[in-house]
Amino acid sequence: MRESQFGKEYNYHVRANFSSIGLAVGDQTDTPGFRIVQASPQPAAGFARVRIAGVSAAGTLEVFDLLGRRVIVQALATEAMLDTSDLPTGVYVLRATSQSAVASRTLIVR
Repeated sequence: MRESQFGKEYNYHVRANFSSIGLAVGDQTDTPGFRIVQASPQPAAGFARVRIAGVSAAGTLEVFDLLGRRVIVQALATEAMLDTSDLPTGVYVLRATSQSAVASRTLIVR
């Protein structure tokens, strides 16, 4: 991931193994087309816009910290705005769940 700010360019490389807490990062789904299309801006500062493709049933959009604690939960929709203003700087995992489908993606908060 690359960010350019104030004439300087920053590169972010995130690698994490969440298997010990039951989280996997990447499009993990049994339903074709169900995935988190976008989470922006990266890094998020105050808010993050999340777009999800293939939503066909009720579900949840959750945000987890790296210790596996759920810090945000809201109803699943094709587009959502997450308030990240109360979250400390760090890396988080977005998880969208809809019946048998699960998709995840990382979110960096500044």
